[in-house]
Amino acid sequence: IPPLQKNKIEEQKDFDGFDDDDIELTDDGDMKVDEKKRIYIYPGRFQPMGKHHADTYKEIVAEFGPENVYVATSGKVENPKSPFTFDEKKEIMIRHGIPEDKIVQVTDPYNIFRGDPLGLLDQYAPGEMEAVYFVGAKDMQEHPRFKITSGITKREPKGYDWKIETAPHVSRDVEGFGEMSGTSLRDALQRSDEDMFEKIMGPGFKDAPEIHQMMLHRLNKTEEELEEISAMAGPAGGAVSGF
Repeated sequence: IPPLQKNKIEEQKDFDGFDDDDIELTDDGDMKVDEKKRIYIYPGRFQPMGKHHADTYKEIVAEFGPENVYVATSGKVENPKSPFTFDEKKEIMIRHGIPEDKIVQVTDPYNIFRGDPLGLLDQYAPGEMEAVYFVGAKDMQEHPRFKITSGITKREPKGYDWKIETAPHVSRDVEGFGEMSGTSLRDALQRSDEDMFEKIMGPGFKDAPEIHQMMLHRLNKTEEELEEISAMAGPAGGAVSGF
């Protein structure tokens, strides 16, 4: 791109809030702006959300703006990796500083259009918007479903653009359990006293004995008890399916 044209593009980006992927040049060297609405989804089970998850969300927000970024998770309850209901996960997320209106319950965290929990389909026709999903680097490398990183929804609602990006990696340790992950977090919390609970979960959980007790209760439930909880939670869970 010629220097003068590049400067013109940079000025237009600053004025309109577009990023590099939004701007192309025509054959004549003029700017062609992709005006699709984009929303940015941080999907996952979040059983529970830890400090490393919350920090990742905040990094995405810092880059793309708080009005455009959402956390998407289901209500599926299943022992031993998914003991918390959606409402319990939401309460934990709010304590981490995630705005309540940015936490979305979905049946498939990787298809924000299905069920339309954000009311997007009435506002944008196919081709007018794109959902960008952030996935951890490990999942991007290991899970075969992430070999295709962009496309258009083939199931109803059809025709909506989607793309997968690698989420910012935030590494935190759980004392005595190694790097923070869903498994190490659950193992540490299962044995935590109140002081350790706050240390693991962060300052938003200071003086939150009711949440601590709820988490201890869930993490030490039997499979039969969790099946009862899942049944009471209703059909809002569900397996993750294709785009």
